Amino acid sequence: MMNTRHFLIVNLFLVVQITIFSLFLDYNIADAMEHINIAIASFFLNLTVFADSIFNNLLWVIALSSVIALILFFFQKHRMYSISILVSLLTLFSCTFATNILKHAVKRQRPGVYLEMQRNESQSEGRDYSFPSAHTALYMGFFFPFTYVFGKKYHFGILLFPSLIALGRIILNEHFVSDVLFSFLLVFNVSYILMAFFKKISGNKKYICA
Repeated sequence: MMNTRHFLIVNLFLVVQITIFSLFLDYNIADAMEHINIAIASFFLNLTVFADSIFNNLLWVIALSSVIALILFFFQKHRMYSISILVSLLTLFSCTFATNILKHAVKRQRPGVYLEMQRNESQSEGRDYSFPSAHTALYMGFFFPFTYVFGKKYHFGILLFPSLIALGRIILNEHFVSDVLFSFLLVFNVSYILMAFFKKISGNKKYICA
């Protein structure tokens, strides 16, 4: 698990990136996404629909994850995996809840709605807001905590699927880049704090891999 210095550096880097994109690049990228290849857009749309069809009913995800976590908890050498599942569920729910609160507090229009209003094609607001990305919070919140207990060689495989979902939200013009980056920032902080907490109460550094 990264030390406090690295944790703060990553936070600073993400905050700077979010600021740059929100002030200077978000709208230009959104405009460019309007002209994205239809095959690419279809791929990301189908991927999102597939992912949502699995996660829409979170009850079975929670039940299955809880059962696995409970079983692993009773095996000393596998207890770190039990902790990672628990942190995954806690991160998923807390970040999804936070994004829904922030959406209605910030009330940032989605890129597609913004571009329509700029072209005077529509003066009506969208039914949902853009900032931050709930999809990114959901899928990153579920998968990212596992990077703390699996070695770096597994990180690409763990993060590939949620990263594609996050990228798809930008390509489909459902979110600005800064929306997605902020959700990742939220997931990163919540999961780190939870992992640090469980590392402390476990009293065993082996539970959390570097």
